Amino acid sequence: MNPQHNQVTVKLGEKSVKIDTELSHLIKNLWKLGLKTSSCCQENAPGIVWIQFCRIRHALEFLDLIIKEVDRVIWDKDHCYDPDDDKFYFDDIGCVSIRFPRDDLKKVKKIISGKVK
Repeated sequence: MNPQHNQVTVKLGEKSVKIDTELSHLIKNLWKLGLKTSSCCQENAPGIVWIQFCRIRHALEFLDLIIKEVDRVIWDKDHCYDPDDDKFYFDDIGCVSIRFPRDDLKKVKKIISGKVK
């Protein structure tokens, strides 16, 4: 894998993965909230942050927390790689990708960090 952005290793319990630097604290906080992610990118397309959630309910919980504060949200259903069991899922459930403007990243980080105890 050749990442386009600088990455850091993020650990939570036994889980340890490389994550784009600008998303590292946000993703770790999502994990602390029990929101399982499988992939992310601090700029998946010009000006767009991407986070992929392993479970639809986790994506919906995330949306519920941020929806009033972001200018725009794009979501879609994907096939999913689950890092916990090292498998790809191609069933009818899949994963959900959430994309939002990089300009909203600071607000999103603040909202999520405020929910972590």
